[in-house]
Amino acid sequence: ADVTITIQDPNGNHFRTLRDHELQEPGDYAIQWDGTDDAGLLAVLEGDYAVEVEATDPNTGLTVTRAGVITVY
Repeated sequence: ADVTITIQDPNGNHFRTLRDHELQEPGDYAIQWDGTDDAGLLAVLEGDYAVEVEATDPNTGLTVTRAGVITVY
């Protein structure tokens, strides 16, 4: 699938792109976020950061999106 993983800060602003339309084979994956934004600056705003994973099948065009939350203190 074509995979994109993004993080938004507690105010709903784009904070970080962890994967940007990367082609990945089926399977289980783990990804680690170091708490920094796209510029490498550490998150200083406390609260819930929204994580969105979007995967698109390149053959069918079917897209599946999953969301979660990471709380930063």
